[in-house]
Amino acid sequence: MRKQINQLRSRKRKDPNLEPIPAAMKVRANYRRVIPFMLPAMLLLLAGGMPPVGADEPAAAAETIVAMNFMGLASVDSSDVLLRLKLKEGEILDKDKMSESVRALYGMRVFSKIDVQTEPVPPDGVRITWIFEERPRVLSVGFQGYDHLGEADLKEKITLRKGRLLDKKTLEQDRKTLEEEYRNEGFPQAKVEVETQLSDDGVAVTYKIDEGKRSKIRKITFKGNVEMSDDELRGKLKLKKKALFREFGTLQKIQEAPAERLGRVEPLNRKDARTVYEFFHPTAEKCGMGENS
Repeated sequence: MRKQINQLRSRKRKDPNLEPIPAAMKVRANYRRVIPFMLPAMLLLLAGGMPPVGADEPAAAAETIVAMNFMGLASVDSSDVLLRLKLKEGEILDKDKMSESVRALYGMRVFSKIDVQTEPVPPDGVRITWIFEERPRVLSVGFQGYDHLGEADLKEKITLRKGRLLDKKTLEQDRKTLEEEYRNEGFPQAKVEVETQLSDDGVAVTYKIDEGKRSKIRKITFKGNVEMSDDELRGKLKLKKKALFREFGTLQKIQEAPAERLGRVEPLNRKDARTVYEFFHPTAEKCGMGENS
């Protein structure tokens, strides 16, 4: 077929008036020329022998830990860090173990931030660098703006202490505790803010207090009291108020306390406890208490 086409092309160059070569002859000629090259590939494909895509790409080589460096350690010894790492030099790098190591290090409650950097070391090694930011140590604890409560009283209410590592959760809890203490003392508008000043040696913590105005009870009205006058009840309440608040903290807890528990508060006696209990429970019975202390 190819020979016939070449002969027709030669004759057409000599005689332009000849008819053009039929297209069907060209297609059959090209088909015969391509088939010999396609046949081996088709047979290999049908036999399942074609190599998969990317088969010639090498698999990622396992990386061996050749070194581990530590940066940012000040108060923590590197040996303490190594004890908590799940990775060791000479082992294959494992991403899951690296994540476990980070969680274990945060569990020490010493670091505020941990970064991990890896650097390839030819031919198939890796160097790991651990970068730490330690929580600062508390250099001092101070108070500003207080008047009603003294500094010694304020220090007793908080848990943060000089020399400990700074903990943001502790700061927030102490702030709320101080505000609650002022509310129990009759300062419902009291606000406490925490200021920290960081230095190379540690951090100075200051609780800034705005006590606000103290609320006062203008009038107390009693209902249901028969055996005691209003003045007698007021005198009893005023006499033991401080002792009760010191023991229970809030008015609600005083109201919820049973009479027997109230009677164990110094300097209240059994009669005082009964009076306080009946003030909150005017329809209650005498609680089985005698008149004498």
